[in-house]
Amino acid sequence: MADWRDDLFLAWLSGGLANAIASGVLNPFDVAKTRMQAQAGSSGLSLRDTLVSMYRSGGVIRMWTPGLGASAVREMLSSGPRVGFYIPARDFYKRLLSEEGEEGSACVLLAAITTGILGSVIANPIDVVKVRAMASPHAYPSITHALTSIVRDEGIVNGLYRGLVPSTLRGAAIAAGELGTYDLTKTWLKKHQQKWSGGSSEEGVATHVLASLITGMVAAVVAAPFDLLKTRAMNASNTNASLFKIANDVLRQEGGVLVLFRGVVPAYLRLGPHALICFPVLEQLRYLFGLGYF
Repeated sequence: MADWRDDLFLAWLSGGLANAIASGVLNPFDVAKTRMQAQAGSSGLSLRDTLVSMYRSGGVIRMWTPGLGASAVREMLSSGPRVGFYIPARDFYKRLLSEEGEEGSACVLLAAITTGILGSVIANPIDVVKVRAMASPHAYPSITHALTSIVRDEGIVNGLYRGLVPSTLRGAAIAAGELGTYDLTKTWLKKHQQKWSGGSSEEGVATHVLASLITGMVAAVVAAPFDLLKTRAMNASNTNASLFKIANDVLRQEGGVLVLFRGVVPAYLRLGPHALICFPVLEQLRYLFGLGYF
């Protein structure tokens, strides 16, 4: 019999790999989103202008490479536990709250928020590197150099854990938007599929793809304000800037609440296809590793 720790490791591995694959494919949109969010002021480059600027600065290859290594490592450290530990956390909350039924929406959201925060805390140092590498591709020659330089110049707390609060808020929001939406949507689809097909509730790729399409849209909108604040905090030159000050500056000086959704289009162009790639791949990896579907 397999050890429960083996199952947790395989769940972590499947979650991390699926997200790393999806993030690698869609990295240009993540770079564009980060650069748009890093721009201060009420006006900034549009998505089209940002992508054109990226292409002119180094061609197609340079649209993919900024922060790519850091992004892959981040997905293993953040998305691995966020996705891999979600099902054990959901089942734990169901037992704790004695919530019956497959859906258990309260437990779904609690589990997603818990693992989202956990993944964000674990991955915050590499997230700082990723944001800076995407905003300024030539700032650091390697991930190792970036980590050592940040610790040397800024310290561990003010450097590697800069932006931790907005990052964990974003992690919780995006986990609720992604994992919670996917779980509840897939459960709903399976239930209605059973009615439509006359009794069969067996899931397959079509169910995974449809649930993924809905998931990406919800996740992009829910996470957008936290995503912008996280980018500003991690890329800020002022190490003492609080989350409140950053948010206040954005709202007062840059045009109000709508600025918090700057970059939501490239975020969706990343998160929508990301969910469409990630969740079907995740389902197949879990099946391959003998864990069963998500």
